[in-house]
Amino acid sequence: MEGRERARIEREAYLKANPPQPKDIVLNFWRTEKPAPVKGANK
Repeated sequence: MEGRERARIEREAYLKANPPQPKDIVLNFWRTEKPAPVKGANK
């Protein structure tokens, strides 16, 4: 149990000293002239 706690404290210290860089996010979207018809709405 002591080893796990020590590893947690070391990891916290490492992350505080070297914070992870945020990753780039690619967001794809497109506009439509009118909403697409709902599937199964013609019943």
